[in-house]
Amino acid sequence: MAEKRRFQQEESKDMTSAVFRGPNSIDNLQPGLNRCLDAFVVALNQSCDGKKWYTSIAGLQLASLAFCVACRNVLAPCLTVDKGTPLRLWCGPCTTPLEVLTTVTRVPAIRVREVVWKLTERKDGIALPSSLRRITFGRDFNQRIDRGFLPASVEEIVFGNAFDQPVNGVRWPTSLRKLVFGNAFNQPVDEGVWPVSLQELVFGGEFNQSLDGGALPTSLRRLTLGFRFNQRMDEVLLPASVENIVFGICFNQPVKGVSWPASLEGLEFRCAFNQPMDEAVWPASLRELLFSWRFNQSIQGGVLPTSLRRLCFKYDFNQRIDGNTLPPSLVHLDLGRAFNQPVNKVSWPPSLEEIVFGRQFNQPVDEVVWPASLHVLEFVLGTLALSGSRDGTFDQPIHSVAWSTRLQHLRLGGKFNQPIVEVMWPRSLQTLTLDGLFNQPVHQVVWSSSLRQLKLGGSFNQPISQVKWPASLERLQLGADYGLFDQPIDGVTWSTSLRWIVFGMAFDRPMGNVVWPASLRGLVLPSHCDRALAGWPHVEVVLVDASFDGGGDYVDYFNAIAGAGFLWPGQSY
Repeated sequence: MAEKRRFQQEESKDMTSAVFRGPNSIDNLQPGLNRCLDAFVVALNQSCDGKKWYTSIAGLQLASLAFCVACRNVLAPCLTVDKGTPLRLWCGPCTTPLEVLTTVTRVPAIRVREVVWKLTERKDGIALPSSLRRITFGRDFNQRIDRGFLPASVEEIVFGNAFDQPVNGVRWPTSLRKLVFGNAFNQPVDEGVWPVSLQELVFGGEFNQSLDGGALPTSLRRLTLGFRFNQRMDEVLLPASVENIVFGICFNQPVKGVSWPASLEGLEFRCAFNQPMDEAVWPASLRELLFSWRFNQSIQGGVLPTSLRRLCFKYDFNQRIDGNTLPPSLVHLDLGRAFNQPVNKVSWPPSLEEIVFGRQFNQPVDEVVWPASLHVLEFVLGTLALSGSRDGTFDQPIHSVAWSTRLQHLRLGGKFNQPIVEVMWPRSLQTLTLDGLFNQPVHQVVWSSSLRQLKLGGSFNQPISQVKWPASLERLQLGADYGLFDQPIDGVTWSTSLRWIVFGMAFDRPMGNVVWPASLRGLVLPSHCDRALAGWPHVEVVLVDASFDGGGDYVDYFNAIAGAGFLWPGQSY
């Protein structure tokens, strides 16, 4: 990020100074440049996260020649080249006397930063502009990349899905940092001459060529191998600079004997991979390890790298993790969909902050000694969790669980429907989600004094008129999406901090006598809750369906939830 910011600052400085140089500069056009134009030049070069504040400068160029020169000296964000694009907008400098004679003008050419090449062929004898940084070839482009076609300034090249031409003899731009091949590409790269600047290499779906020997650039930092890649890696010379590797869906080769780079930080195996890990030699630098779909191998016996901070199993993993199986440095653990092993004897890493159990998990947790560092605990579908989903099996008592004293976010979904009246919630708890089948009384629950968000999900339909909401509560959801909640609310004493209330699709109760909290800023009602209301809260936004006809002097109307579910503004459940 720091490198990117520095690059943007240097680029802005270069562009600003470029306005005042050369035969077509503003200095030569208008000596004694006034402060207004000077400020305009500075403003043109301002950006946020690499994005310009304006969408077009076409109109500004018509104001005067000075303004036109200033605008033309700014790098244009992107230019699409197709059959109808004028050559003067994207071609490089003139080369023949005739071209020079017919193109003399005080108006400089547009400095193109990015080109989307939608032509199916190259334009022989025509050079691309030297200001070009990024070029994306369209889906139908499948031509050889000859020497001199790409200017040295290009930093990123993206080929479309049809490209499948030899690249071993290509002379790549000396500034190239990122190279992306599309789905069709499946050419040898073992004799390629890569620029020393290349840091990221992405191969598409069909690529399945050997990477043995020195086939990869020595400066590489990120490597992504596509769908069909399934080559042995034990004889591949991975560059020492590589920090991140992603293997595609078909990869299922042994990791025994692989010489991983000493700088490797992230490693991801997708779909088919299911190889033993007991003889793998991991670098001390590895921080993130992700397994997907088929992986279901033992990880006991110290087979995981001790430096690991994030470990994710997405689907089939169902192996024991008790004892000291997990690395001591682990911060995030996702056990995936199929995991259903006892966890009461697990020695959790002291640094662990987040644990996610998946769909099949249904083991007792009342004797588990959670790590003191734990901030997030979820008993849900993991990566496939849906709002209000009942597709999970966890349904164990939690009234005697000794929670981590630092726990801030707890989610209980799926089939969970256990009493919570006697639960001793940690004081640190800020977000609680009781989703799926949960439908237990809550009027005697002693909530955490720090609770800010509470979601009572799709099956919840219990009286709430006697509930003592925590004073800290800011957001309350009663019935997720097509939830069943339909209880009277005219006698409810709301939290004095409450800012948002969301009712599910079943709610249809009178609200004329409801005493809304003065803090309320948002209210969500289903489309059929079409009742005349008295004493509307002084809310900033009421999200209702277009059919609502309840009135209200303080209401801004928005058509927002005509059918599907609702997420808190800026939040995700």
